[in-house]
Amino acid sequence: MKHKMVDIHTHILPGMDDGADSVDTSIAMLREQARQGVAAVVLTPHFYRERESMEHFLARRERALARLQAGLEVLPQQERETLPQLILGAEVAWRPNMKHMEDLERLCIGQTKNLLLELPNARWTDEVVNSIYNILNQGITPVLAHLERYFQPGRRTKVEEIASIGVPFQISAGALSHPLFGRRLVRLMGREQTAVLASDCHGVASRVPNMASGLEQLQNRLDDETVERILRCGQRIITP
Repeated sequence: MKHKMVDIHTHILPGMDDGADSVDTSIAMLREQARQGVAAVVLTPHFYRERESMEHFLARRERALARLQAGLEVLPQQERETLPQLILGAEVAWRPNMKHMEDLERLCIGQTKNLLLELPNARWTDEVVNSIYNILNQGITPVLAHLERYFQPGRRTKVEEIASIGVPFQISAGALSHPLFGRRLVRLMGREQTAVLASDCHGVASRVPNMASGLEQLQNRLDDETVERILRCGQRIITP
């Protein structure tokens, strides 16, 4: 495996959302990521525009990061050096008129202009699809979060249409072993050039870091070159 794993979708920051509930949980999640061979994680707490202002969210995120960093500082240096690189981001919930949201760049991943975007669970209208193009027109690349959630009878054609428009889309590692549509998701990732693997991890008891199992599913069903391309796409997401 030439390219190291990057997990672009995690809820590791403590106390931010329904993810890690404490610094101890965050550190346990990072240890598990390291054990599985993950080199970098993007910290992507939920951002809901209707619930809080961007300024309030960013301030909370900075405080959560400071708490996590303080917890990491007390670990032995040798262990700290084995843990994944931390990169700030957000999982931004789609809302109407997103093109009018100011400072979307502040929610992008690290120093990039890549934005992890959560699409609505309701039926996708033309407005949803058009908003993807509107965000692109702002110079920001939306990365579509957990596309497998919408991979249901009656919606699969729309999902594959969205996946084919050329923007990166993320599939969660656990979905690849789903008994009903896991194989089809693997084929989708193998076919599209912008597929990204991530964990969408939330804790250590459930929705745990599972990048290694997702990678195994890909390796079992796709050729090495295609798997490397998927890992390389994850690396591009975090590279300015």
